[in-house]
Amino acid sequence: MRLEKAPRQKPSPACPALVIAGFNNGEIFGWDTKDWLLRRKLVLDGGPPILSLFAVPEPAPADPNPDSSYLVMHRTSLLIGTADGMLRRYDMAEGTFSFNQRVGSGPDGGVVTISLANVSDKDGNSKGWPLVVTATAAAWYVYDIKSGRQLYEEECACTFVSPGFSGNTCFVCDASGHFRIVDIDTIVDYWL
Repeated sequence: MRLEKAPRQKPSPACPALVIAGFNNGEIFGWDTKDWLLRRKLVLDGGPPILSLFAVPEPAPADPNPDSSYLVMHRTSLLIGTADGMLRRYDMAEGTFSFNQRVGSGPDGGVVTISLANVSDKDGNSKGWPLVVTATAAAWYVYDIKSGRQLYEEECACTFVSPGFSGNTCFVCDASGHFRIVDIDTIVDYWL
């Protein structure tokens, strides 16, 4: 019996999406699955290894051309965490950075994970833009996604942050395997 290699197929254009990839040399690529063209290539200054990427959808133009790329139809920013301890927000459509923010300090300062969380008012309504929750090997942080301003820092040997079951909580896991459910509203209410 002879096995033959199946032909390579592209995903259906009925499910357009953005595929992003980050590499150890500081390169980031973004492909549009509508036509599989490379829509964006970015090389970070100094070529720091990319440790974490998080795509953030933004409001799209009011009347986009239906033949536009996914990046135009569904505006997206990237949150980029690198081994040199930088957190960056990059507008994929415009090709510009909103902020470059140093996270942590010292040899364990690489941004190992990124997530988002919402802040709600007392009635449970979102207060607007989500917040960036990120971690290095030494601490976890909360940042304002618009300005890159740090709102909170807590030292711990953090390995992972993730959104919780509701939009205004997050899970924080430390190196010993313990995790906590953190209410973002109570942490940052003072700062907003």
